[in-house]
This record gives sequence, C-alpha cells and structure tokens, in this order.
Amino acid sequence: MLSLLFVLLLVFVVVMGVGAGVYLQSRRQPIGASDKQISDLMARVDELEQSAVAAANEIRRLDDAQRFTQRLLTPRSSAPDESDSGAG
Repeated sequence: MLSLLFVLLLVFVVVMGVGAGVYLQSRRQPIGASDKQISDLMARVDELEQSAVAAANEIRRLDDAQRFTQRLLTPRSSAPDESDSGAG
C-alpha cells in the first residue's frame, strides 16, 4: 500500500513538474509564439497525462490483484473445519 502511494505521488510530481515546465517555457517565449507550437506542447502534455493515468490504473489493478491473492492464501481461522463436522 505504501508503494502504491509512493508511485502515485511520483506520477503526480512528474505531471505537475511537466506542467510547470511548459508554463515557464511559454512565459519565456516571445509573445508572437505560433499557435502550432502551443498546440504541439498541449498535445505532448495531454499524452503525458494519459500515460500517467494509465500507469496509475495499472498500479491500482496490480494492488487489487495482490490483495486478492493475499486473501486467497491467508488461512481462514474463523471457518469451521469440514472434517470436524462429519457424521461421527
């Protein structure tokens, strides 16, 4: 669970860092920046955001699978043993 939070925090920091970099870069360029350059940058940021969301979804899926596997492998101490409830 801690590793999931770490990865999600890392993805968030990367996305925010790229966003801040794009913002600062756009502030440095002259006012006459072409619309094509801006649209290219926005497309790249959108792709990065989609990649971050996909990575977060995969991490959640793996975390769910790990918890499910752990539940399957954990012995059930509260369930009665079937051999004790036989007709004897």
